[in-house]
Amino acid sequence: MLGVAWRDRVPQLDLVTVRGALRTHPPVLGRLGLRVAAPGRYCTGWYGFDRDGGRWWPCPDGNPTAGSRQCADCALRDQFRFAHQGHLGGYVPPALEAHLASPHWLYLATFADGFTKVGTATASRQDARLDEQGPLLATHVARAANGRLVREAEDEVTRRLEVPQHRRRAAKVAAWVQPAPAAAVRARHQESVAQARELVAGTVWGGDVFPREEVWAPPPASRALHGPPPSGRRLAYPNALSEGEHGLQVEAAAGSAVLARTQPGADALRYVVDLGELVGCRVVLGDYTSAEAELQEPLF
Repeated sequence: MLGVAWRDRVPQLDLVTVRGALRTHPPVLGRLGLRVAAPGRYCTGWYGFDRDGGRWWPCPDGNPTAGSRQCADCALRDQFRFAHQGHLGGYVPPALEAHLASPHWLYLATFADGFTKVGTATASRQDARLDEQGPLLATHVARAANGRLVREAEDEVTRRLEVPQHRRRAAKVAAWVQPAPAAAVRARHQESVAQARELVAGTVWGGDVFPREEVWAPPPASRALHGPPPSGRRLAYPNALSEGEHGLQVEAAAGSAVLARTQPGADALRYVVDLGELVGCRVVLGDYTSAEAELQEPLF
């Protein structure tokens, strides 16, 4: 499995057949049943560019991996990694130049626990990039003429404002289990946005980086995660998703996190499940159910 992909603001599962063909599962919302068919994880392939743009390629050997999405060979084949070095004078493949030459956005994303990161997105994927990140709040704070300039601005925000550029997927998902008070999260986000816009506006960019303030609207598929659960609380999914059988009734999604129940009924417990745990796993989709698990009540 390649993981959750957001297209037209709808979460879907991207899978690879045993013959290396890309297949997309219908929208994640609704019934999702699967069985992990083999232990371990396998290479998810690599991303390359040609005259028609970027595209994904399967691992030609179906190599197993340990602690990474890619085997060593596909990591060397992958061309997108050079996008993060172009503004520093690093090598950029000719086919990647068109990507870096296109307009980009600089954004701040704040997650449900109040953690804020800075990031970039191409103009063509302005909303999709944030849908993939799964924040609670996000704001585009600048538009840049190209990918090199936007990464310079991103580095400046990190250096001057100490806003990180990365956050682990598992931490993003865990934020939905124990969110911070919404008012505090919003205040922190607005303060970070104001500081970033002031920094961009006060830096000389040669007229090619423009301060903006465009608020990202969460996709409809995330709505239930942004409100209180019917049972009054959410729990982390208690079963290891990378093994065994699982049956989920998915009610909402944000990034790779989904809000789901394993039992019928409006008052059933809601779990936050990290579908990113399935990346690289070999799965079979079908009418499966989750094993019952003993739950320990959280202590306060």
